[in-house]
Amino acid sequence: MARAGASPVAGDGRGREAERDRAGSVDKALAALAGGDRAQFFRMPRIAISSTVIRRRVRHGVPIRYLVPDAVSHYISEHSLYQAREAQA
Repeated sequence: MARAGASPVAGDGRGREAERDRAGSVDKALAALAGGDRAQFFRMPRIAISSTVIRRRVRHGVPIRYLVPDAVSHYISEHSLYQAREAQA
């Protein structure tokens, strides 16, 4: 499978070697899936977002749309996760 490539993880220290290792793991996982041969990879900027940032945004009522999948956002909302302590009581 041809890969358009992805940049290595920042701070990884292994650079291209680590990228090849990850690519091989992804290719193996895709090979085991029906339709995995149709997967396409493309370059895109990395979004440096942490779970701490997500939790903080939720706690302060700041939208997390486009930072997490819609299903995750709905789950967080439905279960009132990461709310300020006073709001949970």
